[in-house]
Amino acid sequence: MMPRHFYVAIHWKDPQPYGQFAFNPRYQANKGWAGDAVQLRIKTDRISHLTAWYYAPTDEPALQISYGRD
Repeated sequence: MMPRHFYVAIHWKDPQPYGQFAFNPRYQANKGWAGDAVQLRIKTDRISHLTAWYYAPTDEPALQISYGRD
């Protein structure tokens, strides 16, 4: 029987993430990978790329999900 759920937990310890001052998730969501970021590649019935990062100037977390890339 295949698992029905998948959980990922990450505790980020860096109080000042490197490089995330330049990429505002509201205007440059496709650039989050260029600094400190967590990237997951998941293959189910389609390939999913998840990129998560923290944008320090506005104190906001960000998550971008892209589908169908190799």
